[in-house]
Amino acid sequence: MEADIRWLDDPKVFRVGQLPAHSDHPIYQDTEEAAEGRSSLVQSLDGIWEFAYSVNAKSRPVDFYRENADSAQFDTIRVPGHIELAGYDQIHYINTMYPWEGKIYRRPAYTLGKGLAEGAFSEAEYNPVGSYRKRFHLAEGLRGKRVIICFKGVEQAMYVWLNGHFVGYAEDSFTPSEFDLTPYIKEKDNLLAVEVHKRSTAAFLEDQDFFSFSGIFRSVYLYAKTKCYVEDLWLNACLAPDNQTGTLRLRLKFAKTAVPKVHLFLGHPKDGAVFDSELPLEEADGFYWSRELVLPGIRKWDHDTPELYRAVLAMEDGSCIAYSIGFRRFELKDRLLLLNGERLVLNGVNRHEWSPTGGRCITRKDM
Repeated sequence: MEADIRWLDDPKVFRVGQLPAHSDHPIYQDTEEAAEGRSSLVQSLDGIWEFAYSVNAKSRPVDFYRENADSAQFDTIRVPGHIELAGYDQIHYINTMYPWEGKIYRRPAYTLGKGLAEGAFSEAEYNPVGSYRKRFHLAEGLRGKRVIICFKGVEQAMYVWLNGHFVGYAEDSFTPSEFDLTPYIKEKDNLLAVEVHKRSTAAFLEDQDFFSFSGIFRSVYLYAKTKCYVEDLWLNACLAPDNQTGTLRLRLKFAKTAVPKVHLFLGHPKDGAVFDSELPLEEADGFYWSRELVLPGIRKWDHDTPELYRAVLAMEDGSCIAYSIGFRRFELKDRLLLLNGERLVLNGVNRHEWSPTGGRCITRKDM
């Protein structure tokens, strides 16, 4: 399949080649990596990228993703980051209107008795485009495996190529977008190209009371899928009314139909192991479920005592998943929200991801 600039104008096309959403669980090559919190199956692509700015799609470097493309107009930019805060274009605060209202008469496709609204964004005189390129070698731990790329956040519409091959398209700015790079990736000298358009039909849904930015504003990384890779994972931890007995049930979806043996270790820093055994799994609806584990003497999670247990799922091939979970019980009784049987009052503020210097590209310190 080839990329089509007209997807920017078509609300029916909001992802092409994008992998299905799944749980965001860390994967490790072995239990030693899990204990250290590092994974040789993950490779960050954050840092300095090649970059070219264009005011609209008509003036963008169309063939920039090819190996022999002209590099004369390319500068550099840091990823993650906003295009506007790197010295291009300008930030724009909007509240009750769409960002183009008062300047351009533009209505969504298929409204007012009209059709697709062709060219609304793809031929607009103002719809900035960022052309990104990143060259990289594949890390040792990812070689010989299926390799997936994850964009944590790209605003607003992006096209992705690897080594001259079109990989996919996505519009959802604030949700991770993943693509399978396996057919085109090499061990060395890879060229990743990403074309980011500031606006598309998604703008009718994503527009809200905030500053309008664009670009790759969250991290980008590669990860490898092991032989016994878990595609989707759900750890359902609950607390019984006695506030001392925990229950735990797992739901897993594997990348392949052959289901490996799964060993679960569940432990607490003060109590040691509370479960350490192989899990019997039953198939249902494409997932594999464990029986419910009843665990007496559990330390409850609440705001005063946020007790966390470490769950490690070890697979036959040595790979594992490590996750921290807490046992708690939420209830709604007599129009009151209860946590572990006690009334819960929530105090907070409505706050966007925001930094005065980084915009929506924020650090852990900012949070």
